[in-house]
Amino acid sequence: MMGIAAIIKALAQIAWPIAFVILGVIFKADFRSFLTSLGKRGWSFKAPGGFEATVAEAEQQQLASDNPAAEKLPEKPTLDPSPRPAVNIIEARIRDELKSFESEKKEAVLLRALAQSRLESGHEFTYNRIFGSQILALKRLNEVGRVTVDDALEFFKPYAEQFPAVYRSYGFEGWLGFLKNNALVQQNDNILEITHFGRDFLIYVTEKRLVENKAL
Repeated sequence: MMGIAAIIKALAQIAWPIAFVILGVIFKADFRSFLTSLGKRGWSFKAPGGFEATVAEAEQQQLASDNPAAEKLPEKPTLDPSPRPAVNIIEARIRDELKSFESEKKEAVLLRALAQSRLESGHEFTYNRIFGSQILALKRLNEVGRVTVDDALEFFKPYAEQFPAVYRSYGFEGWLGFLKNNALVQQNDNILEITHFGRDFLIYVTEKRLVENKAL
């Protein structure tokens, strides 16, 4: 039987895909072993028309495509620009500021900034609605530590007498309820105590130099 090299030479005039099919049918396992040896040696085939393929390179490409580590990782998710240009400007500034922090600290820095921003936003919301008498009550409670509900009622009475039109419908329950509902004061049975948010609200008022003696 003719050797493989001789048969390849004889088939040189046939289109190269057909030639390889014929070789595969005739020699089967021997032909596959031959291709493997070519691959290990890095041999290449050049077909009419200029097409050339290196077996070793083809095998390496296949290995690379099968390797999970070779898969393209998805890009980090990003948000579309905000319709409010001012938000995009602030976001860009924050991104620049984060460059000065180590990678492992960036998340902690962002969490701290977000927590403080939410806290001060809550304080602003509260300040826009709180009465001056409630701010003074918070200051007093912060000084003494705790009081009874009856003590708070006695503190409230002069303001109710001074502004009867307002407190007639609002009443002591509404006055004290505002402080509790905004987490400034907590009640345990008959005892009232200022909360961490209440103390921080007083700090906010001081730092922002806001008026404490508001109306009512």
